[in-house]
Amino acid sequence: KGSFYVKVDSELNWDKLTFLIDGRIIEEWSGQVEWNKYEFNLTQGTHQLTWKYEKDFANNFGADAAWVDNLKLPISLKESWSFFSNPKNLFKITPEHMNFSILTDFNKMYEGQIIKYRVSPFPFFRVGWTTKITTVEEPFSFIDTQESGPFSIWEHEHRFEESKNGVIAHDIVKFKLPLGLIGRIFGSSLVKFQLKKIFEFREKQLIKIFKK
Repeated sequence: KGSFYVKVDSELNWDKLTFLIDGRIIEEWSGQVEWNKYEFNLTQGTHQLTWKYEKDFANNFGADAAWVDNLKLPISLKESWSFFSNPKNLFKITPEHMNFSILTDFNKMYEGQIIKYRVSPFPFFRVGWTTKITTVEEPFSFIDTQESGPFSIWEHEHRFEESKNGVIAHDIVKFKLPLGLIGRIFGSSLVKFQLKKIFEFREKQLIKIFKK
């Protein structure tokens, strides 16, 4: 059994969020729906899970948006750690438009490890990025921080919490842009938008990788 939390703020009966399994509609939400947990069953084998937001552009209401969060992965902490602690798996859960490539060759993550990448954090802008694994608490969490790259400060904490239905993966990102006030005014919204898209993509990929 899997689960996720859902929230909708849309025009009732016109704009809606639809959840599908293998192209079959399982549930729909429309209007004002506060955060609530939704559980679903999957039979053994390969399945495609899809969340689709449909909007009628004749009218606007509320935020005209839907949110999905706290997806539970039907795996063990050991499986979760094995996947997420190997930076080589990053390319599997990173959008193609970011042109992500890893330049460091290694097999196991450890505290103090330096990892070098090439990535496009913004459109038409590809840079080298070096991070350091500063904290490792196997199999519950690890933290990577930027040593050099496009940010003044970058810290990404990965946490894994076991539940009765699998593992909940938490990502906590702290960042500071260069150029002071100018960077915050013109870049902060873009970074937040990019992060939102990255984690939405990551969620979909993790479902495909770990579905049972």
